[in-house]
Amino acid sequence: MTSRPSRPVVGRAQPSNTVLLAVVALGCVATLTVVAAPSQATARGQNGRIAFRRYFNREHSRGAIFTINPNGTGERQVTHPPRGMLDDDPDWAPDGSVISFQRCGGNGLCAIYTIRPDGLRQVRLGAPCHQKPAECESDYAAGFSPDGKRLIFVDANGPRTSIVTSDLRGRRRTTILPYHKAVELNDPQVSPDGKRLVYVLREFKPKDRTAVFVANIDGSRAHLVSPWSLTAGDGPDWSPNGRSILFRSDWPRVKQSQIYVVHPDGSALTRLTQFRKGTTVTSSSFSPDGKWITYGANGRAGQPDVWVMSADGTHMRAVTRTKAWDSAPDWGPR
Repeated sequence: MTSRPSRPVVGRAQPSNTVLLAVVALGCVATLTVVAAPSQATARGQNGRIAFRRYFNREHSRGAIFTINPNGTGERQVTHPPRGMLDDDPDWAPDGSVISFQRCGGNGLCAIYTIRPDGLRQVRLGAPCHQKPAECESDYAAGFSPDGKRLIFVDANGPRTSIVTSDLRGRRRTTILPYHKAVELNDPQVSPDGKRLVYVLREFKPKDRTAVFVANIDGSRAHLVSPWSLTAGDGPDWSPNGRSILFRSDWPRVKQSQIYVVHPDGSALTRLTQFRKGTTVTSSSFSPDGKWITYGANGRAGQPDVWVMSADGTHMRAVTRTKAWDSAPDWGPR
């Protein structure tokens, strides 16, 4: 599969006044103490291994976290979930010492764990919930702080979602963006300088639509950076220098997904890929040196494999070549 990047530069996306006012209101109650240790996207440095999730069944209800070298060698299974559980959404700590991931069960509840790349010292964030599933919180979509001592993630209780931060044991939990009616918050990541937050916002009224937003770390000056028409989301990622945000269009899939970059102010929207109609595309991540991107897309047997491409969308090549579904890649440091 080959593709050449498209280079259109689209004018700055205009925000929805209703949603912006709601998001700003949410952010105004954020605690400023989180500025010292926010969640971060791809850490700047030398390129290391890529972590990803592999599904074990067609229903995508079972799967584990693997790592692999960018050249496709040295594949290693890191997590070994209990029967009926799915491990997903890996994220490397800035120093590469551990990987965070979410473990979800058939009851729809997820919990966040950390584990060393060698598969040892698995630690759960917070204590298990022994109440009825409807009364339990579900934590997912985690990312590390720059010092690796805190995580930022989604805290969900049924349809109520908020963005919170805590230490690696789940203690000292602080709400950054609280729940707001008819809005779902997802996939938070903080810029490398710790001053801004990117996240996915799904608005259910007046109609169901999804987009990527950026706000100051205190929640102020929230603004839309992807046009509503792109239905963008799926784990937006900051470039290591903080100048670009990477995301996928058509999430949930509406038309044909493509990979885009945009500046944090919503300008210079650029489509990197020209995937053919019918291509499955998943989330993506910058490499630590900012020169490459890893993503999931159709490979062997029509199922997604992990791929890499240059940051301009050229030089695509497969990293994994299996009959399983490999996706959710995150590029770690050396």
